[in-house]
Amino acid sequence: METMQFPQMDRELRFEPSTFNAESRTVEVVWSTGARVVRRPFFGEPFVEELGMDDDNVRLDRLNAGAPVLDSHNSFRLGSVLGVVEDARLCGDKKKKREGRATIRFSQREDVVPVMNDVRDGIIRNISVGYRIHAIERTEAKDGQMTTVRVTDWEPLEVSFVSVPADAGAQVRQDDQRTYPAEVVTRAQEETEMDDRPDEAAARAVEAETTSSVVMDPEAVREIGRVNLSLPADPPVDVEAVQRAERDRIAFIQERCRINGIDAEDQTQWIKDGLSEQEVQRKVLDILEKRSAEQRISTGRVDLVRDEVDTAREAATTMILYRIDSARYPVQDMSLIRPFMGRRLLEIGCSYAAMCGTRVEGTSLEMATQLMSVNYAPGSSMVRAGSMGHSTSDFVNILADVQNKVLRDQYDFLTPTFQAFCRRVTIPDFKPRYVNKLSEAPRLLLVPEDAEFKRGIMTDEREVYALSTYGRRIAFTRQTLINDDMDALGRPVQAFAVQARNNESDLVYAVILANDPLQDGDDLFSVAHGNVNTAAGGAPDVTTVGEAREKMRLQTGTDRRTPINVQPMMIIAPPSLETQTQQFLSSTLQPATTGEVVPREMVSSLELIIESRLQTGITLTDDTVLAGSNVQWYMSTMPSLVDTIEYAYLEGQEGLFSESRMGFEVDGIEFKVRHDFAAKAIDYRGLYRNAGA
Repeated sequence: METMQFPQMDRELRFEPSTFNAESRTVEVVWSTGARVVRRPFFGEPFVEELGMDDDNVRLDRLNAGAPVLDSHNSFRLGSVLGVVEDARLCGDKKKKREGRATIRFSQREDVVPVMNDVRDGIIRNISVGYRIHAIERTEAKDGQMTTVRVTDWEPLEVSFVSVPADAGAQVRQDDQRTYPAEVVTRAQEETEMDDRPDEAAARAVEAETTSSVVMDPEAVREIGRVNLSLPADPPVDVEAVQRAERDRIAFIQERCRINGIDAEDQTQWIKDGLSEQEVQRKVLDILEKRSAEQRISTGRVDLVRDEVDTAREAATTMILYRIDSARYPVQDMSLIRPFMGRRLLEIGCSYAAMCGTRVEGTSLEMATQLMSVNYAPGSSMVRAGSMGHSTSDFVNILADVQNKVLRDQYDFLTPTFQAFCRRVTIPDFKPRYVNKLSEAPRLLLVPEDAEFKRGIMTDEREVYALSTYGRRIAFTRQTLINDDMDALGRPVQAFAVQARNNESDLVYAVILANDPLQDGDDLFSVAHGNVNTAAGGAPDVTTVGEAREKMRLQTGTDRRTPINVQPMMIIAPPSLETQTQQFLSSTLQPATTGEVVPREMVSSLELIIESRLQTGITLTDDTVLAGSNVQWYMSTMPSLVDTIEYAYLEGQEGLFSESRMGFEVDGIEFKVRHDFAAKAIDYRGLYRNAGA
């Protein structure tokens, strides 16, 4: 049995808004009934594809297991998941036309509601389904005819809502991409009459089974896929290729008109006028928009065919990340990035544009300007910079995605020391947050016989704080793109991540060093709160730690009477006390006298945290200076046992958030980093300070 490598393919769907159910947030979609369509690979001749619709042809396990419904095939982030596919099935019998149906259920997330409303109102009209081919029957073409491929085993993978249908004549744009093996049965083609072929050249065929052995080799097309960065001489005119291109253009126009119900008169006129595929696509969109405005569309119909741009985008992104940091971003599948291996950043952008059907030419400066300033939709021709107004290029989005990933990964990699003894929360807005501390229940009193129950009172205390926003921006220019400066692409955003973590640590440890009063009017560390040393201070040892344990154990609740028995869990010290504290906590040292014996239970329950800010001090963004100390040290319990210090992020944007846009003041991408953060001491009972010697 012959095998052949196929990429993930896509098929057109129609959409039925009349089936929309607002209560369950569901809608019905219908797959293509297996009608023949023309596929045009980036390398190789066009062929006719027909999907088998019998029960043994279609694998529905993926769809019925909850296949994702995506936003524009964006598989890079969880926020792009709009919903899930439910109840996929095949309808009809062999005597009638069979079709695949499925129910799509939308997510309850707030950001999905606008998309669901647009689907209900018929504003979003296009969807695309991706599928994988496992086995085909291929009928070889005779002179002047197209090869026919009947898919006998295929598997739907995902469904996407998109803005504009993909070019039906650009299904497979490259061979050097991630592919899947499929069994192939090859048939010889004989002339007969079949009326449902998509063009005149493929209108007559019957199949007689034969076998052969062919395996597609991605290496064979690698050099073909490279972008020539020089300006080559004009090649000689290939008359046969021109005729083939004209047949493809006519087939494309016929297919677009059939799918969208365009009049035969318009179809004939477009062919006669010699309109290109892009011009026809714009004409079709204009007609559909006019229909919508006149409210002549009574049923929602979605017609979208997904091309292979996603594969090229993933490959380009993976290659750039690999060049930035090969250790952090290793490549699992080297065949994925093969089209971009050994290339500079500018060449990667040009190659990606070529895979999307766009020609980028000129000097290095001109090509960089086009890549950084132009929206080259798949299949478009070269457009000069500035001719598309406020649009941005797809390669710019790839660079922005790379920077976002590097930023987030670096931010997550850095772990500040305060997380061990502070509590993390999220706040929905920038309004003041009130943290209430309810007192203990009143003490139960003895009730004599025939006596009444006395009323008890519960009090509460609360702390107030609010989020603040911090941020900066930088630019990635076309000069950086030309210079192939990968450090300029990755290092600045990594530095932003470091600064964000530094800002968090500054704000948290500023709470400790500032020692501001709480709502009760007393300082965070004070004699009134019973969380400072009253005996002689000194480095952590049996005596000083023993006093700290005693004072924390004797803390009472908000009623100032109920003991809460706080257990100290951590010693927080500056670097100047690190060695002494480690000696104290070490169980391997032999004490010189009995009085120096350190109980094992004392040190085994303590964790050491070293923080340089406690010694060097802190300068905040408003130029407030807080002095440190090389002798003061602190103790804390676990924040899950007793409140200590609370640090907060904006809900839905926890941590570091980034945005990018095309620059106006600079030629390139402006990259903005925003950080919403706050920290506040909530309770003093879980903290202790020793002033040192």
